[in-house]
Amino acid sequence: MDELNVSFGSYWSRINKEVIIVDTLWEAGDMAIRELRIASGEKLIIQPEPTTIEWIRELSGCPNATFISSEETAVYFDDGERIEAQIIISFDGLCLVQESGTENNWIMGNIHNDDNIYCWAYYGTLPEAILAL
Repeated sequence: MDELNVSFGSYWSRINKEVIIVDTLWEAGDMAIRELRIASGEKLIIQPEPTTIEWIRELSGCPNATFISSEETAVYFDDGERIEAQIIISFDGLCLVQESGTENNWIMGNIHNDDNIYCWAYYGTLPEAILAL
């Protein structure tokens, strides 16, 4: 059996009034700062800026996730309407598409034999859409 290489960090939670243990993939200092921002009323942002393919692969669990050229790929919604894609991310055949002019409403679809992408529904922000895969 493979041995897991997991390490942990900790920080004092002002909200929970206790020490919180976190995987070091989530920096303890970053977690503490996020918690303080939430406590002060700031909206939680779970997407790091800028989004990297490594972050997408980690969140999705798909090591083959990759960006696809939106200039070379035609994208259609299920009603046959062509969508102007700004960003396309492929997850072994399933795709998430950010339509030009929209920021937090990603569309899910898949690649067909004709190499076009056909989408069927909106799934919200990028993290929400990735978790819906």
